[in-house]
Amino acid sequence: LTEDKQHKMSITYESAQRGMVTDVIYIGLGENGSTYARVDGSWVVGSIVNKYDYFGFGYEKYQARDFFKLDLDTVDSMTVTLGDMVSVIEAERTLEVTSDGKEKILTDFTLGGKTLDSAAVTAWFNSMCNVAAEDLTAETPAGSPYMTITFDRNTANHKEMTLKIWEYDSSFYISEFAGIKVLVNKNDVKTIVNNLTAALESTAQ
Repeated sequence: LTEDKQHKMSITYESAQRGMVTDVIYIGLGENGSTYARVDGSWVVGSIVNKYDYFGFGYEKYQARDFFKLDLDTVDSMTVTLGDMVSVIEAERTLEVTSDGKEKILTDFTLGGKTLDSAAVTAWFNSMCNVAAEDLTAETPAGSPYMTITFDRNTANHKEMTLKIWEYDSSFYISEFAGIKVLVNKNDVKTIVNNLTAALESTAQ
């Protein structure tokens, strides 16, 4: 897309993860008559299909399938309920000015007054973000959740968000986050719990 053949469009929307976000998109007409678009900051150009249901897919094909997505920087505390165990991990942030005058935010995570290993807490959090859901589900989970994590956030909107996980069958759990229920592999949940245990038992070096 050359500058003389493109139009600039700004889209502002509310993201559950990042709050209010503005994306800039450049749109232009190619020499072959097709419409192309590029997101600001990227050199990847995509073709725009004029019809939403061009391939005959229903809405469910486009619906988000995220198991869990949040930015750790937006989280002030995490209350984890796993069986009879309730753990509250709090984030304490301080601003540091480096020798070259740049500002850097340092984050410590505490549990009942003990400072945890930040790398272990981050690894646990990222292990949740990296899980790929198997599929959407309309099933109503039975009984109490196997695990519940409530995130208190420092954002203007969605200041509290909750991830719930229920046991389902021999292969899957059901999880719900931001109103979306999905099936998640039991091995992925096992990894999350193992990483959580490692984080809770860790101590800052």
